[in-house]
Amino acid sequence: KMLGNALTQLKRDGDESPHYEVTHRYTLNPKSVTMGELYGSVNAMTQEWTDGLVPTLVRMAVGDETLNRKWIVFDGPVDAIWIENMNTVLDDNKMLCLSNGERIKLTRQMHMVFEVNDLAVASPATVSRCGMVYMEAVYLGWRPFTTSWTQHKVVRVLPDHEEFFTNLFEQYVDRIIEFVRSECKEGVASVDANLVSTCINFLDALLLPSMGVHPDREDLNAHLSHIFLFALVWSFGGNLHDTSRMKFDQWLRDEGVVKDLAPDFPMDRSVYDFLVTAPTEPEDSSPAAKEAAAAKDKELPALRTWKDVLPEFIYDRDAPFFNILVPTTDTTCFSYLFGKLVDNLSHILVAGETGTGKSVMVQDYIKLTGDDKVSIAASFSAQTSARNVQDLLESKLEKLRKNLLGPPSGKQMVLFVDDINMPALEKYGAQPPIELLRQTMDQGGFYDLKKLFFKAVQNTSVIAACGPPGGGRNAMTPRLTRHMAMLWVPLLSPVSMRTIFTSILSGFLSVFAEEVSLLSPQLIEATIDIYNQMCQTMLPTPAKSHYTFNLRDLSKVVQGMLQITPQRCGTGDDLVRLWCHEMSRVFRDRLIDDEDRTRFSDMVQKGMKDHLERDWAGSDYDELIYGAFLAADPDARLYEPITLEEVQGKFDEYLVDYNVSSTKPMNLVFFKDA
Repeated sequence: KMLGNALTQLKRDGDESPHYEVTHRYTLNPKSVTMGELYGSVNAMTQEWTDGLVPTLVRMAVGDETLNRKWIVFDGPVDAIWIENMNTVLDDNKMLCLSNGERIKLTRQMHMVFEVNDLAVASPATVSRCGMVYMEAVYLGWRPFTTSWTQHKVVRVLPDHEEFFTNLFEQYVDRIIEFVRSECKEGVASVDANLVSTCINFLDALLLPSMGVHPDREDLNAHLSHIFLFALVWSFGGNLHDTSRMKFDQWLRDEGVVKDLAPDFPMDRSVYDFLVTAPTEPEDSSPAAKEAAAAKDKELPALRTWKDVLPEFIYDRDAPFFNILVPTTDTTCFSYLFGKLVDNLSHILVAGETGTGKSVMVQDYIKLTGDDKVSIAASFSAQTSARNVQDLLESKLEKLRKNLLGPPSGKQMVLFVDDINMPALEKYGAQPPIELLRQTMDQGGFYDLKKLFFKAVQNTSVIAACGPPGGGRNAMTPRLTRHMAMLWVPLLSPVSMRTIFTSILSGFLSVFAEEVSLLSPQLIEATIDIYNQMCQTMLPTPAKSHYTFNLRDLSKVVQGMLQITPQRCGTGDDLVRLWCHEMSRVFRDRLIDDEDRTRFSDMVQKGMKDHLERDWAGSDYDELIYGAFLAADPDARLYEPITLEEVQGKFDEYLVDYNVSSTKPMNLVFFKDA
């Protein structure tokens, strides 16, 4: 793109060199469509020919009889599935041969350009026909990004601060990149240009009058330094794994970065704990209201923490369990980051281990966005195809013009893609749904597959969520992730775990007897203690490959306890028995031998003694069963303690009823383990 624009500009500036000519680009991603959509296909039933993208673009280029250069740019992975059909085009005869017998001769001014990440699966026949230009990131570096930004963006907002930001970038960026690459572990692999462009996106989102950035502000340089430190932390450190965040924090202090940019930064706080806030809005436009707002801002510290802006949690009994979001410093932080980046029309990739609440955080952010935003939610799976993604976008986005899609006028679209790295790999490693998304971000749209014209997509930001590769999830191409600000969601800290689960359980038990409701903090302490012991001691082996525990298991214990009613839980002992049952169903039932089950029972017994002041023997709770299936009327069923004999009798009764009414009766024997 840059080369074509440069050749065009040189020609228009009057340069007479024959090497410079106006250049037209016809760009497509060959992996975002099927082979039939790429080259055309014949209907097996009607023998009717359907044209493809490549012949359509080639005909358009051939039809331009000027001396202008025409490039057909294939911006996507090269593999043997589609590239072998190009061999006759890449030969000296430059002839495109289609399966319907048509041949299209390319003109001298036409060239095929392939923009690829690597040639790992390209055949020698293809490689030998093309000239190769290997572009290393080190030759471009990060400075062109910052130079362009300071010369075009900063001068419009703060005309006198171009040199100020240039010096900050020169002073810190090289050192931070070197440290991140050599000493830190990233959640998702990144490139240097991506980290710098993310930093610029954060600065763009914060250098606004609404964030207190005014050329006539008295302490402007100090405020800009705080903003720059915030952007550095979340662009270069936002994608770091949990294990590297403390290293990054300590390095910023040891190298004097924090001291230079925020001399008043408290030593007992992490650099991830502070935020840049907007000035207080006056109640009205009167001078007195403005003075009151300014006075309130002066009373507040220059660097506020996430805890200072933490919203209050109100338990909603009608909300599904996994839709309940308890505000913590982490959720407040990520909601703030999402808001700033989306307002700046940036794309975001949220990564993290299973059970850290990535999807819930994004959904909660979308739910709380104002009327100026609309959203689309999609969840990828191994069976998702590029056509599924295109159909979703075409059905949800409004048709503003024939060749333009977007949200309703005056609004911004937020596309949330969950499990973005789930689509299955093709034979040669490509993921067509991801290639279509990348094309939409990179080229600004996609092709209509019936009429074969380009549809632009405007005012749309993508928020994607994914777990680390493994277990059906695949590594994504860096050509997609480079367009996105990458944020790693750390595992819940013990403090956050207690806050979340205690808030939910206390809210639920608020209508129970006082003896019952007062137990919620101790129960959560015991649950987290046993969960941590299980994670440390019950490790997976070849014979116990399913011994993998995550925060979802912790959630299921609390979720199970929320099924009880005050009628069936009148005392503290009743609640402790229920807790023992839920712990057994979530953890004990997964254990495969008596030795492991005994170790788990010892953990529960010790947890009750340490946290709940109850010295119960294992026989008091090992055989506990709770269920809600004894009553015949579904509306009258309550979650309650039941005995094995009651369960067996009820199941036999249900089986008899089924066999009477069924034409295929079942002869089942119910026993304890079943």
